[in-house]
Amino acid sequence: MSPRFDLSPELWIVTEKNGKASHQEKIPLEGLSAPERVEKLTLLGINKLICGGIHDFNLDRLRTVGIDVYYNVTGDAKIALHIFLKGELYPGYHCQNRRIRSLSNPKKGSEKGKVPRGPFGN
Repeated sequence: MSPRFDLSPELWIVTEKNGKASHQEKIPLEGLSAPERVEKLTLLGINKLICGGIHDFNLDRLRTVGIDVYYNVTGDAKIALHIFLKGELYPGYHCQNRRIRSLSNPKKGSEKGKVPRGPFGN
């Protein structure tokens, strides 16, 4: 996961179908300004964005064009996608390598399968 929306070298686009990733592609973003990045996401029909840090102006602009933003997400992008597809991702989530194992195969009676909830219970 890139630490900042405006510095990310590429965009990983994932199409979700029935709670699973059905199509994936990566698009380069290097050299694009933040407004150009927002425009590109809009033109591509993106409706959800998972990113690291993001300036308030860009966050507001993305929301204005109808893109839901999961911001300040840190860690591994594949784990973030896995947690998102389960409906358990929220802004500020830290995606650690051990999470994907414990979420997909929790031991019976273990606390390892539990995922922290967001500040609003989501």
